Amino acid sequence: MENYKEIPGWEGYYEMNDSGNIRNKLTGNILIPHLHHSGYYKIALRNVNVNFGKSKYYSLARLVGLVWIDNPENKK
Repeated sequence: MENYKEIPGWEGYYEMNDSGNIRNKLTGNILIPHLHHSGYYKIALRNVNVNFGKSKYYSLARLVGLVWIDNPENKK
């Protein structure tokens, strides 16, 4: 069974499962990351409350770290 956690800063909109898949909570659609020329997978998260809102791009590895790795000292 997949275990989902909300992405910090995007609570109520996006969540990530323990396999690294990101799901839009409102539509249930799984987002597809794209390979960036830097060699990292990137994914775009969009504020769904704003029409034609700008996307914010994240490295998939960074989102995995934000969601699944504890940071009690609030380090970067």
